[in-house]
Amino acid sequence: MTAFRTCLLVFMGGALIAGCGAKSQKKPDTLLLSIRADATVEGTINRLRFLLVSPEAGLYSFEQFIYFDLKAAPLFVELKQGKRFKGTVKLMIQGLVDQKLVASATLSVDLAAQQLVSVNLRPVGGSCDADGDGVRDCNKPGCCLPGELSDCNDTNDKISPFVSETLADCERTDKPGCLCGNGIDEDCDGKDLDCQDKDGDKVPEPFDCDDNNKDRFPGNTEICGNGIDEDCDGKDLECPIVKDKDKDGYDSVKYGGTDCDDDDPNVNPGKPEICGNQIDENCDGKVEACISEDVDGDGFSNEEELAKCGFVDAVYRAEIHPGAVEPCCSRKHMNLDQSEILRRCDWNCDGQVTFCAVNDKDEDGFDDTEDCNDNDPTI
Repeated sequence: MTAFRTCLLVFMGGALIAGCGAKSQKKPDTLLLSIRADATVEGTINRLRFLLVSPEAGLYSFEQFIYFDLKAAPLFVELKQGKRFKGTVKLMIQGLVDQKLVASATLSVDLAAQQLVSVNLRPVGGSCDADGDGVRDCNKPGCCLPGELSDCNDTNDKISPFVSETLADCERTDKPGCLCGNGIDEDCDGKDLDCQDKDGDKVPEPFDCDDNNKDRFPGNTEICGNGIDEDCDGKDLECPIVKDKDKDGYDSVKYGGTDCDDDDPNVNPGKPEICGNQIDENCDGKVEACISEDVDGDGFSNEEELAKCGFVDAVYRAEIHPGAVEPCCSRKHMNLDQSEILRRCDWNCDGQVTFCAVNDKDEDGFDDTEDCNDNDPTI
């Protein structure tokens, strides 16, 4: 029967239960660490820091105060697997004098094992640990003990098997502190961490609500009312209500106003109606057709007769209009100026007149060879 001075550290889903005391057993029924400090360690260690790393659980650390000299007697520590840490993990034990790191040991352990493992804390720094991170460079002869874990870059204390190279600080891949895709193998597993950003929007898949669409990621500008969640907050942005979108001073009928077309500032109850354009400018519910005036009732509007005939008589005399039957022009008008001749005789508005024949005394358009009574224009 052997008595051990022990501290029990049980990792259960990220929580750590710790307790120290005396324990008697014939042989270990858990993983039992016997921790000593090498005689070459500077000062008396009064605190231990435990760092555990696994690919599945990441990095976890825990500190335990020590109240006796580890150079004189070992401390026995039990490690049990829990929900978070199971099976084989990487373990580093750091010895501190107050806040100063003075000693360390690294190894792989099986949390499910029932065995006693001896751990010797040796000084940090020196040629074997040039960056002073407590992980030695095993490529240098004589630096490492059997089973010790090696530093893959002994010039950088931010690189070792006990650096957690994860996406934890990579809400964006360009965020300071993000370790993915930087070309550096921080955790010494032989490769850089993949950013897992399929759409290239600088937001890795664990943080992106749609890693197949570069226009959807947390922090993106949301576009209202398009049915798309651009900023990954779980909903589309509702557009603010604009009652007078065309800013013509009249609210849309959609929101209780009187503007029947709130996309056109030229349509509202205050606008005059323009006839014939198929637009209801004044929002009275109807489109107004243009009414053409025809004073003489000959079927041709005043505007058309003025434009084609060129004289106002056409507006008031029904027998004068484009295409009208035109009698011959009385020879007594032959000496008038041209505009007056047209006013009196151009009934069909073609700009030309035909004067009555010399032998057409009654000027009815028929000369005496045809007219049986050339003295009466009605015959």
